[in-house]
Amino acid sequence: MDRIQDIELIEQYLQNTLPEKDRQALEERLRTQEDLAQEFEKRQVAHRALDYLIAQNLKEHLRSLEAGEAETEEDSGAKVIDMSARRRKRWIYGLSAAASVLLLISIFWVMSPGELQPAALAEAYYEIPAYTGSRGGNTTGNEANDYNQAIQEMEGQNYGSAIELLKTISEEHSLYVPATYYLAHAYYLSGQFELAENSFNIVTSRNDLRYQEEAEWFGLLACLQQNADCRDHLATIAGNASHPYHEKALEIQSHLQ
Repeated sequence: MDRIQDIELIEQYLQNTLPEKDRQALEERLRTQEDLAQEFEKRQVAHRALDYLIAQNLKEHLRSLEAGEAETEEDSGAKVIDMSARRRKRWIYGLSAAASVLLLISIFWVMSPGELQPAALAEAYYEIPAYTGSRGGNTTGNEANDYNQAIQEMEGQNYGSAIELLKTISEEHSLYVPATYYLAHAYYLSGQFELAENSFNIVTSRNDLRYQEEAEWFGLLACLQQNADCRDHLATIAGNASHPYHEKALEIQSHLQ
């Protein structure tokens, strides 16, 4: 089978449209054919990057839509309906166009092996964590209230407010490690990658089993976002076969070589 046909099979597999019989046959070939496995990994990363970029684009369009609809509240009912419908139509068209452009970008990435930018890899692999408020233990007092309020701000994507609240949690408080972990994510999501990396490193140094491995992984992504030397981060994860992010770290390592 030639390369174009292989690419088509991989694309169908990643889009969950490949028939079960063909799916099993492809999986068997991936175990034995190194070139095919490398092609699969490159396309899988590109799909992750595309999913991330489309999600970000969708968020921006939703914010614009909400802002636009808020402006129409002072107009008449008929005008509100008319303007809202037109905005939705423009939004859908804009999102479709953006998706097409992003697909072309992702194909370009896939067709350029070994040339993926570190920041693009970080975006492809980063996932927003599940936010957990304080339950049990030391959950009362100003710092606990600030922590829980910060979690709400994170859920509302108000990262600046969350940062200010999380910075109030003292090092002696029982919520310091989770607060620093979420502070690192707040920095990351607001584009302050150096501060994010530093905060993830603090969490890692605390050896808290609840957050250590997560912090090591996200610390690597924050480092990649800066196009910095991330070999130490990679070695920590890629060199530990029992690490939950071991395989993903190996994938990133292969794309940076």
